[in-house]
Amino acid sequence: LPLAAAIQAAKGWDNVYRQLMLAGKHMPVLDEAQRTAENQVEGCEAAVWLGAMATDTQSRQFIAYSPSKIVRGLLAVILEKANSLEKTQQSQFDYLDYLQNIGLHRFLSESRQNGTRAVVERVKSY
Repeated sequence: LPLAAAIQAAKGWDNVYRQLMLAGKHMPVLDEAQRTAENQVEGCEAAVWLGAMATDTQSRQFIAYSPSKIVRGLLAVILEKANSLEKTQQSQFDYLDYLQNIGLHRFLSESRQNGTRAVVERVKSY
């Protein structure tokens, strides 16, 4: 089951957060050597590092890390979608609308929403 579908199917905030934490456990972890100032995403309350590597001319794979379990889950959901798209789609996709459509946005505090926007902007800028 895709992460977004599992979150969308979750009923109640406690189950949504449980699904987010489970999602974060399945996300590949950005190597400590890549957790540099250059890869750190500014604007997030919890520390977030985001790296990207081109897999071929059409695609790019993102990998990230945050010490926060909830933020790792958010990253997993965003990057699951981003990593399923081609490069041009990655920079044009409306990730915030996507999160809203799966019902996740309403469970995020304002500071997490700001951090999510910062991550999305970084993904789009690559």
